[in-house]
Amino acid sequence: MKYLPFERITYKTNLSEQEVLTRLSGFVEPKKFGLGRNYIKEYEGSIHNNSFEISRVIQYRNSFLPQINGRIQKGNDGVKIQVALSLHAFVLFF
Repeated sequence: MKYLPFERITYKTNLSEQEVLTRLSGFVEPKKFGLGRNYIKEYEGSIHNNSFEISRVIQYRNSFLPQINGRIQKGNDGVKIQVALSLHAFVLFF
């Protein structure tokens, strides 16, 4: 039984690191602040060298929406994508 809402998943792929980052950036747009935010893509956040921090774009408020953090690592047998899903720290504390 899980007591904390936290999940770690590892994906393996034969794609290159650059191809994974390119495909990921096709679904993620930079965070927008203020009123009247119009989103085109499904996720918002940031993608850095080999890591990313994203969350799902929704049109309403939901404090329990998971934050998605990930790291892309090149290995001998392909590329590993390590993903961690967790709640925002304030929500977890509350």
